[in-house]
Amino acid sequence: MTIDTDNITFDRAISLSNDLIYSVEKGEVTPAEAAEHLNSIVSSINGARGFFVALLTGESALSNDLPEQFLDAFRKHSDIVCDLLTKNLIMSATMMVTHRRNGDAQMEANSRSVNEKTKRIIRRLDNEAMARHLLSMTDAIKHKLQTGEDDHGSDYSPFLQRWRYDGEQLKEGLAALSDLNPD
Repeated sequence: MTIDTDNITFDRAISLSNDLIYSVEKGEVTPAEAAEHLNSIVSSINGARGFFVALLTGESALSNDLPEQFLDAFRKHSDIVCDLLTKNLIMSATMMVTHRRNGDAQMEANSRSVNEKTKRIIRRLDNEAMARHLLSMTDAIKHKLQTGEDDHGSDYSPFLQRWRYDGEQLKEGLAALSDLNPD
């Protein structure tokens, strides 16, 4: 299966990823065979976004115990993958606050599940690129909490500006980051 990653849409990536995850779970393809396709999918931003939506929001047991071949594919495309995992970590943490405020316990639980799955993947990646992304996000959030300003000059300043998280949400995001970097 060859995937045109230059033109893959987000929706197409979700569909391909769901098929890939299902095929691995059912034993129709080996993790090594699936990793070849995964390499193509996560080589683009839309592809990687679609894959992580399928993996993190789905009910697949695969998300709790990813094959090492999948992690290798993530490492090959670490600029894209580490950025997305960092943003997913913060978005899921901040959405827990939003859903809690709205009294939506089910959606809060779903966001918590995405957050925990994201943390598991980040811990297993355990590479310098991931550490740099987490540190950059930590610095950007701390700056925002201390000064109230979004424009820290960090790669994640535009992300924080776009989503306009409040103090409680940022603290929840920082707590998620602290779970990964306890120092």
